Amino acid sequence: MWKYTVANDTGGGPRWWLYNASNSLMAYSEAYDSTANAQRGAATFKQHAAQWRYTAFPGENNRYYWHAQAGNNEIVASGSNFATKAEAEAQMNAVRVNGGTATGP
Repeated sequence: MWKYTVANDTGGGPRWWLYNASNSLMAYSEAYDSTANAQRGAATFKQHAAQWRYTAFPGENNRYYWHAQAGNNEIVASGSNFATKAEAEAQMNAVRVNGGTATGP
């Protein structure tokens, strides 16, 4: 079962993370200004996971990344550090399909 968690990152900023049934990290948010806002952000992502605009792209060190964008172009979730664009696309598609049915936040 997929699940959302909300906690503080190593810098103390509240974020949400989405894990798959094997407990592998599948998506994460940017830092929020409060835990309540991170929880709302996760709930909003969950509600619209299938509808966001997802894009895979090359980044630094010949690695690939993906992000999901809301209608206002705000980045609402990310995934990072893939060897190939196909790997990044596979993960973002899994998030699109499963993000709406995960437990939590």
